[in-house]
Amino acid sequence: MKRKTLTVAAMILGLSCLVVAQQPSVADPGIDVAAQLKQLKNHDKFVRSYDKFKDYTVVAVKPMNLLSAMESGAASFARTLGNGPYHTGPTINVPTQLALTAAFGFKGTRLNEQPHFGFIFITDSADWRFLKDHKLYALIDGERLELGEGQHDGDVYLGGVKEEMIFELTREQLEKFANGKSVEIQLGGFPRKLKSEQIEKLKTLLSLAPKSR
Repeated sequence: MKRKTLTVAAMILGLSCLVVAQQPSVADPGIDVAAQLKQLKNHDKFVRSYDKFKDYTVVAVKPMNLLSAMESGAASFARTLGNGPYHTGPTINVPTQLALTAAFGFKGTRLNEQPHFGFIFITDSADWRFLKDHKLYALIDGERLELGEGQHDGDVYLGGVKEEMIFELTREQLEKFANGKSVEIQLGGFPRKLKSEQIEKLKTLLSLAPKSR
């Protein structure tokens, strides 16, 4: 199989498969999210994509790396040893890449209805790391959340496997992540803790989609 190239735009548009078509309100012109996005000091950390054929807009945080450079380097080194030409070491199937993006999507170009929210995880491993188990759990300031199995997809390339998992969230669930002081997640048995700057990006994303009055 050919290696799949996942651009940010293609990745976040995967969220559109979770939604039900919404009918915009004629009386309400809606919020110009594109203009709001441009006003952010850190607007380069976000991306907006509009599909004119589906008439659907997605706004997302650019992928946030959940592995440190040291962790990624160590995993890559272990992967090389285990999968080298002489298999000099055991096959260690831990991700060499694990990234998270949060997004919201809505019908049209202006936001005038409650959008749909979601998380998207992108991973790179030596083998299918999350094929059998891609359940997502969270522990936010001591509160436990079970977020289900989401939708899983992946592709094999020479030397590894890329996987993508999409989870639909309610606004209330995303608000808990954005307002949490301590946010831990576990994806397929693999635990991670979000950094404060990553939590802050979730809060900024929510500010672009205020609650409907």
